[in-house]
This record gives sequence, structure tokens and C-alpha cells, in this order.
Amino acid sequence: MSTHTPQNQDLQRLPRDPARAMQEMMRIVDAMRDVYKRETSILDAQDIKGFLNIQAEKLEKADMYKTRIEELLARKVEMRKLEPSIKKRLENAQADFAELSAKNMQALKRMQRTTTRLGEKIQDVARKSANADRAFSYGMSGKLDSQERKRVSIGVQETA
Repeated sequence: MSTHTPQNQDLQRLPRDPARAMQEMMRIVDAMRDVYKRETSILDAQDIKGFLNIQAEKLEKADMYKTRIEELLARKVEMRKLEPSIKKRLENAQADFAELSAKNMQALKRMQRTTTRLGEKIQDVARKSANADRAFSYGMSGKLDSQERKRVSIGVQETA
């Protein structure tokens, strides 16, 4: 879980030297790519516990990435003076990260569809099982009415 406060963010700014700041940004992009690669593998393996366990790290890295990108954008005039090769390396890292992010999003959507189908299947089986059992009730005469079968309504309520 991310425990960053505004003071901690100020202490963790990018270096003042533009070249070192860009290198640090590339390190942060690599850290984000690593988390996304691991998360995508976890999703492909349908490991829900692993998925939940990696979320705090992902949130922390995403927060750091967002903060540092904003800082780079605020220093764009300064960053324009960097060697083109350094800027190109960051652009390539960003492009790789964007591609990995798209794959990760596909894996997330696939996991969501699988979870939805599983929930629907569980509901369907429970509904069929409940309706298959004979539900007896007393009729107007006070006698057991075995001819009437009652339908059972089943729903799922999800809470966080």
C-alpha cells in the first residue's frame, strides 16, 4: 500500500541534472513494466490471490510514475536540451510500456469476463438445484399441497 505523503513526494523528486532526471525516469518506467509483466502473467494463470497481492505495489509504482512524469512535463524546456539519444531511449521505453499496458488491459478484461461467467454459472446451478427440490406448502384446506412447486429467486450481492 502506498504511504506517500506530500512531504515524502518532495523528498523523492527527480535529480536536478536533466540527464540524470531522464535516467531516473527510465528506471521508473522499467519498474512499472516489471510490475505489469508480472501482473499479466498472474492474470494469464488466473491467480486471483497473486493478482490481489500485487495491487499495492502496482499502485505505488503508478503513483511514482505519475508524479515523475508530471515533473518532467513541468521541466520540458530544460529537457529539450538533452541529447537526442537520451530522449529517444525514454520514448522507446514509453512505447514498450504502452504496448505492455495494452496487453495487461486485455488480460484484465479476460479475467473480468471469466469471473462474471463463473458467477453466472454458480447462480444458474444454485437456481436449478433449488427449483429441482420439491418445495411443499399447505393449501387453503390446511392440507399439505404437494402439487404446487415454488420457484426460488436467487441473486448475488457483491460488496467490497
